[in-house]
Amino acid sequence: MDYSMLSEKDREALHAEQEKLRGDIIQSIKTYRKSNHITQQELAERAGLAQPNVTRFESCKYNPTLDFIVRIANALDLDVEIILKEKSEKRDTVTPVAKSDKKRKTVSKSSTGK
Repeated sequence: MDYSMLSEKDREALHAEQEKLRGDIIQSIKTYRKSNHITQQELAERAGLAQPNVTRFESCKYNPTLDFIVRIANALDLDVEIILKEKSEKRDTVTPVAKSDKKRKTVSKSSTGK
C-alpha cells in the first residue's frame, strides 16, 4: 500500500486501527499465557528472548516485529496465523489454536476485562 496517497486523516485512522489490532493480539497472548500458568520468565526462556522484552511486550511498551510475535506464539504452541486472521477480521474474540492438538482455546474480551 502506498501510504503517501492517503490523506492525513486516513493515515491517522489506519494507524489507530493498527494500534488497536496490536493491543488486541498482545492481550490475547498475555491472557492465554496466564491461563496456562506460564510465567513471563518461562515464556522468555521457551522463546529464546530476554524476560524484560516479554514484560515490555505485554505492557505494550514494545512494538514487536512479526518474528518476535511468531517466537512468542511458537513458545506457547499457538498458531499465530489464526490469531492474526481473527483479529484482523475484527471479531470480538480470538481463538488461539494449539498446534499440538488443534483444540480451540477461546479468549474473549469479557474474560480479559476489556
